[in-house]
Amino acid sequence: MQGYYRNARLEDYGLNVKGPDFFVEGLGKCQNVTHVKVKNPVGSAIKIANGQKGSIPKQGKKIGAKIVY
Repeated sequence: MQGYYRNARLEDYGLNVKGPDFFVEGLGKCQNVTHVKVKNPVGSAIKIANGQKGSIPKQGKKIGAKIVY
């Protein structure tokens, strides 16, 4: 995401309040972006240990498919 936003920071929403992972300052064509959600794929070693087949790119596609625009 380099070049799309800067100054990513966690903010305190208050007790028991859930929200986006990070506040950011959008850059260029993404200047209206104010929040980002961060997702990390599970390493392939963990997947293999749990008897699952797949790869990091496939996991990324599955994560992306779950995002509602």
